[in-house]
Amino acid sequence: MPLMLLCPICAAPLLREPRILRCPNRHTFDVAREGYVNLLLEQKAGRVLGDSKEMLRDRRAFLEGDFYKPLSDAVTRLAESHLSVGAECVILDVGCGEGYYLGQLQHQLDRECHYVGMDISKEAARLAARKYPDILFLVADTWQSLLLGDQSVHLLINIFAPRNAAEFARVSAREGLLLVVIPCPEHLGELREEGGLIEIEENKEQRVVEQMAESFDLVARKVLRYPMHLSQDALGDLIGMTPSARHTSEEARRGLEARVEQQVTAAFTLLLFRRTGLSQSL
Repeated sequence: MPLMLLCPICAAPLLREPRILRCPNRHTFDVAREGYVNLLLEQKAGRVLGDSKEMLRDRRAFLEGDFYKPLSDAVTRLAESHLSVGAECVILDVGCGEGYYLGQLQHQLDRECHYVGMDISKEAARLAARKYPDILFLVADTWQSLLLGDQSVHLLINIFAPRNAAEFARVSAREGLLLVVIPCPEHLGELREEGGLIEIEENKEQRVVEQMAESFDLVARKVLRYPMHLSQDALGDLIGMTPSARHTSEEARRGLEARVEQQVTAAFTLLLFRRTGLSQSL
């Protein structure tokens, strides 16, 4: 199945040419040296969208320590157990960051697929494309459009990222899968007790299920919990990579990072949905 990308200006199909993407209306988008494509419009000079370089640097360092490897393994197992056997597919990671989870999925999933990662951060796409050259990474505003064709995605993953339910429904194929990962309320609880990290809302899972209910059925749920033994460096990377990095006071952050080591609970909920409501003829 060919991958259909859409022009962010006119929504016509984008065709790949050497070093550019071009639509029939002659809108063109350069393929960056690293291999990603920037499809954002009306960018303001100097404005940083999405995660900063520092957050991405800390996240890559932390994830390469394999602290979240049990989560990436669980994502792969859940996807593999529900994807149609033997079929070529399109897999989209919305809010892919520096590409860790999609890269792990590509490495572990034994099938021919088009892998696409999408994030609003240009720096995230640059880092991801450098490390995972066989994956297409796009810079795009996922609140506006996912820029893929209708009913073209067989597996959409969304890990700790904003969710555009209407666009998820539009791009998901008939019987397509949507895998959403959210933190449990007790995730990193030992650090939250110190007041250094922002709280996780108690009803987050219920809100996600309700948000998707119009177009998706919940078909599987898994809760993953395990302890992490973090060095001082790993603890600093963990704090720096989270949204709390923008909200934690310097004093609180220095206090957390000053610890020699820490045992911290990792706790995640994986919610697997299947697209419903599409007729056989579509």
